[in-house]
Amino acid sequence: MPPPISEHKLEEHRTALTNEIMKNYHDAAKQVCIDQKVEFIDSWNIFGGMIDQNNDYHVEDGIHMNDHGYEVLTDKLNKLIRNT
Repeated sequence: MPPPISEHKLEEHRTALTNEIMKNYHDAAKQVCIDQKVEFIDSWNIFGGMIDQNNDYHVEDGIHMNDHGYEVLTDKLNKLIRNT
């Protein structure tokens, strides 16, 4: 599921993509996982908290994750795999 984007960085790229759009997509994907009983990582909760703490995990385009973001995601994936 997609994490929040950096709207601040996206302003430079003049895109219509917003966190509201991404949150709607995230919520729909999350509901499919719940309905199908599929394990998932709730990236919005993980990365949303990082944004609130001004802990940037995006590369310059504001959409894709930097090394720090991938380290956080990898850690969560490893925990999920070990617990299933």
